Amino acid sequence: MSEFDADIQDTLPSSSADTVITGGRRVAIVTPTLRKIGGTEVYVWRLIRVLREMGIRVAAFTQDGPPGEVETDGVMEYRCGDVLSESLWPAAWKQRAPAVAELADKIAKSADVVNFHRLAPLDLLRKLKGRVPIALSVHTTELTCPSGGRYLPKSARACERTPGFGCLVSHLGEGCLCTPDGKPFPLRQKLRALKKRGVSTEIAEIADVMFFNSNALMNNFRTHIAHPRAFKVISPPLETIAADGAREADLMLYVGRLETNKGVFEALEVLKRLPGTRLEFYGEGGARADLEARISFDKLGERATIKGWVDNKALAIAYARASCVLVPSLLFESFGMSGIEAISHGCPAVAYDVGGTREWCSPTYGTLVPQGDVQGLAVAAARWLERMKAGLDTSTWGKSARRRWGGERFARDYVLAVEDLLSGHDA
Repeated sequence: MSEFDADIQDTLPSSSADTVITGGRRVAIVTPTLRKIGGTEVYVWRLIRVLREMGIRVAAFTQDGPPGEVETDGVMEYRCGDVLSESLWPAAWKQRAPAVAELADKIAKSADVVNFHRLAPLDLLRKLKGRVPIALSVHTTELTCPSGGRYLPKSARACERTPGFGCLVSHLGEGCLCTPDGKPFPLRQKLRALKKRGVSTEIAEIADVMFFNSNALMNNFRTHIAHPRAFKVISPPLETIAADGAREADLMLYVGRLETNKGVFEALEVLKRLPGTRLEFYGEGGARADLEARISFDKLGERATIKGWVDNKALAIAYARASCVLVPSLLFESFGMSGIEAISHGCPAVAYDVGGTREWCSPTYGTLVPQGDVQGLAVAAARWLERMKAGLDTSTWGKSARRRWGGERFARDYVLAVEDLLSGHDA
């Protein structure tokens, strides 16, 4: 049990171990895209695989275009375009009402339960309410922050405000209403700050259940928005891939988007403070050009390498080779998948203590450091590198990680939660 209150573990009924999953169930997944381009997308594909292995039929509704029906890796995908946009303006709702009603009919007829990921159009949710059980998976702080990251750029720390007018005040001093690469929102998007809390509150009232990927994210939502009608904390599914690699005692990794708010420059500072070490960056993002320039300016070219996005096998090999992974997020890290992926390959993690990182970064597998303490990151990383160099046995970490976060655990938690939801809806 983490330091969070026991009562935020979940509020769904607990299922018995002999619960039988009903074959032939149908789940509709609403998500921006089925392209495998980021954390949520990888999560969705792992979820789809789990559901299909359980004999559950899956249909996906996406914003990909042009509109139409296609089969994507064996999944029927309904490409809906702008109908799945999250407009907050009543005038737009009136204009798109016929298309939204048609989409709601299609979803309700194609599924026993609908699961939204990174999309929650309020007008569509209203049309679906009472017609089909609605599950809303929350992957990030997007429902508690107009910018989605709860990050204050000038202060370089996570935001503690409840969304509303105060967001506009924060923006005057922090410039926080912007994209991850620093581009300011237009006025219309800034005004979303005034509506964010009300919209998120109604979403929580409509959803029959909300799935959060960490207790920290659930606690964040409950603090700043509302207590959901029902919720379940289900950590993301770990997918381990067998990989052989000679462990390199001086090698560190950074895995994730190359953005300032993800701590990419914090990772570079750690490298500068640890002579004789190397750092490989796996990811892409708006800060790549600045990162390349800083690597060149600091003459770190032989020690710092940007690999970009790589496939799962190549990433697994990197984890197997490395002796430490850095997770230096400055924003509210909802979970931190790179941490448990590294652990599953016997590689320790050093992370800023922010958001959900403390739910996996125990002293056995890594070290938590106060957010913004670069020197602390460097000291912790150095200690783990020394321990790995001395021959620390991490051979059992993979088995422990799979038991705690693996696909089997995820399948049980998710599918039983859906069965509980459907049972309650039928009653």
